[in-house]
Amino acid sequence: MSGLGVTSRSLRVEIERQSFHAQHEDWFPGMAAGLSAPRRFRLRRPIVEQLGESGVLGLLKEEFTMKIAALLVVAGLAAAANAGVHTGAGFAIPDGDAAGITSVIAVAGDTDFPITSVVVSLQGFAHTWIGDLSGTLTSPNGTVHTLFGRPGRVANVGFGDSSNVDGIYTFADTGADFWAAAASVADAAVVPAGTYRTSSEGSAAFTSLDAAFAGQNGNGNWTLTMNDRAFGDTGAITGWELRIIPAPGALALLGLGGLVAGRRNRR
Repeated sequence: MSGLGVTSRSLRVEIERQSFHAQHEDWFPGMAAGLSAPRRFRLRRPIVEQLGESGVLGLLKEEFTMKIAALLVVAGLAAAANAGVHTGAGFAIPDGDAAGITSVIAVAGDTDFPITSVVVSLQGFAHTWIGDLSGTLTSPNGTVHTLFGRPGRVANVGFGDSSNVDGIYTFADTGADFWAAAASVADAAVVPAGTYRTSSEGSAAFTSLDAAFAGQNGNGNWTLTMNDRAFGDTGAITGWELRIIPAPGALALLGLGGLVAGRRNRR
């Protein structure tokens, strides 16, 4: 059992543990739950004799595997919270221009995994008469998804809702009804900033950002397009944010990459 660092007088194994199972507490005397610093522990001889070398190795493998799995989850979640956030430039929205204006975010490197969720935030979004406006997001592979399309203009008839926007408006699959929020405020009043569901042009029915882009690769050019279809009201956005969340299976890979990079940095 020399591979375990065992001496002739004592059976010692050096291991690093992030957590400790209560069922093993009697196997490692004096070790309290929750110890995280590298320490030297003494294995009781009866346990070693009972398990044999393969059993002891299996126990240690289990402990290391559990620790690595926990670290991967934490690192993966951190990667998902940070690495997938990208920002784009703002612009003035041309008045009465159906072609509209675009802003492109070039994504590369940290989202080379299948997408599971997409969130778009319009920063400093200010405009009078929201019913004039439409906004779309186009993915690198050409999929176009409408964020909102002339709210209040049902079946493409009429001038749309006369309320205004002024603030940060986020579009995601978990949020409020943008059309209903616009209809709930008085004429020329501001629609409350917040998170809203997406909808198609001419309809208040919810659509799904996640379903539109699920499974696609996040790398490439993402394009925000906004157009104003009627004259007389103007506005702009100061910038926009795109959050790309990879599929759950990719989180562990992102976390592993973070662990490897961290280990290299410490050498």
